[in-house]
Amino acid sequence: MNRLNWLDWTSFTLLVVGGINWGLIGFFNFNLITAIFGTGVFSSILFAIVGLAAIYAIYSLTKVGAISSMVTHEKDERRCAERLRRQMAFETSSPRTRSIDIALSHLIK
Repeated sequence: MNRLNWLDWTSFTLLVVGGINWGLIGFFNFNLITAIFGTGVFSSILFAIVGLAAIYAIYSLTKVGAISSMVTHEKDERRCAERLRRQMAFETSSPRTRSIDIALSHLIK
């Protein structure tokens, strides 16, 4: 399974900082970035970098979604294999254990 790389973590960190800044703007009309760096070119560059981080985060989340769907698919395959194994055991089991297997198969569904 793929893990998040340094670019993913940097992107998410910038998104958190940008989100906190937007929260401060929305709730208190206070822009932390311009308070620290002023209204010059550097602030504009920081805002642009946060915007690029958001675009990259969309890509990263699609990677995570693809991994998640693969894991879900593997779990479904294991469940199907387990049901098949129980079905095979059911065909060769005694009448007493068949009733237990039937009860268990209803719980699995």
